[in-house]
Amino acid sequence: MEITLLSPNCIKIKGKNSAAIVDPVTLRTKTPSDAIILLKKDEKYDQSKIEGARVVLDGPGEYEFSGVKIVAMGERNTVYGMNVDGIETLVGNIEGIDKYKEKLKEHSVIIFFADSKFNDSLITALEPKVAIFYGENAQEAVASLGKAETVKPASKYSIKPENLPEEMEVVLLG
Repeated sequence: MEITLLSPNCIKIKGKNSAAIVDPVTLRTKTPSDAIILLKKDEKYDQSKIEGARVVLDGPGEYEFSGVKIVAMGERNTVYGMNVDGIETLVGNIEGIDKYKEKLKEHSVIIFFADSKFNDSLITALEPKVAIFYGENAQEAVASLGKAETVKPASKYSIKPENLPEEMEVVLLG
């Protein structure tokens, strides 16, 4: 699985047989994708910037595209759980993940869209193997975990199930 920062508030989650773009609101170039995932319902985006998207995920429910099953919860700030290439992955904004943390199952990778202040108790509650941050408050979130000095921004992160770390790894996309 590969997570790529496409713009400050937009990422692409790519598996062997699937690709999804999360919040393509600020997407500047044409990008191929099987699905569009919107963290906030009714978010406006430019469909012409996405090639091949067959489905738009914009609220709670169960979805499937390219063999990836997704369970989404939350009306306003939707949180999406999925298995990509054998890795249980969760993506959502901080507010949404915080609101539903009691209902979430275990995920190895959690991708936080840092659009608000981060509560580091989320990490304790959810215990991911990898915590990935992007968005306007991503650096502050990483700093709140005491990782500001050791974590450098990257534009892309790749992981395989057999390479999941024993100790939690913090990733800053920026």
